[in-house]
Amino acid sequence: MRLPRHILALALPAAIAGPIILTAPTAARAEYVRATFSGSILATNPGTPASLGVGTPITFTAVFDTSTLVDHTASVNAATGLGFASVFTASLSDDPAAWLSIKVGPVSFNKFDEVNYGTPGGDCGPTCDLGAGDFPVVTYLNGAFSGIGNMFINSAGYSFDADPIADAFGGFDLGDGNGGYDFYLGKVGPDGDPFATILAVGDYNAANVVITPVPEPSAWALLVAGVALAGATLRRRFARSVEPLRL
Repeated sequence: MRLPRHILALALPAAIAGPIILTAPTAARAEYVRATFSGSILATNPGTPASLGVGTPITFTAVFDTSTLVDHTASVNAATGLGFASVFTASLSDDPAAWLSIKVGPVSFNKFDEVNYGTPGGDCGPTCDLGAGDFPVVTYLNGAFSGIGNMFINSAGYSFDADPIADAFGGFDLGDGNGGYDFYLGKVGPDGDPFATILAVGDYNAANVVITPVPEPSAWALLVAGVALAGATLRRRFARSVEPLRL
């Protein structure tokens, strides 16, 4: 999926856009969507539970507001030197209405399991700020939906890392240096190290993401009110059509 039109419009040259008319600023209208994409585990380390073996599916589902996508191209390029054509992210921690579900077989994570919840630095150190907004984030790279970042630890002690920007550094591996995978699944060590045990690695296909619009709360309220009104009308018509029983 490409960037929403209101984001792409920011890149139009002034010469094409024509005369500029200054108007009073208005708040962007929320445009919530649900994004779902999937993948699977491709390799495991010895000792990994059978329920997390090769072929185990992984599913990402995120609801976010596309009107909150922010251009972080300059800051990401400055931090990484990778020269992305464009980097847009939408924060899931900044928005109470946004949510996230990541399921790897029987293991699941939500947005509150994000290790760096509500911070912009990611997991690359205290002085490293990729400018990606407050994690976790939905990421668009070079105009296309690219995935969700970055590191999560759930209450059962499982760790999970997936980050489209980190993939540009070579991706994830089983600790053997053979990188190139889109995500890793691990177990947290006694000292809190999320990389203590790496159980499995795998890939997902963000290019095949399915994105559907999510009605705003006001739209749901209007729909419910409409259904209630229709029901009341039908009840009144039915009551008028039934004559009292006379003995």
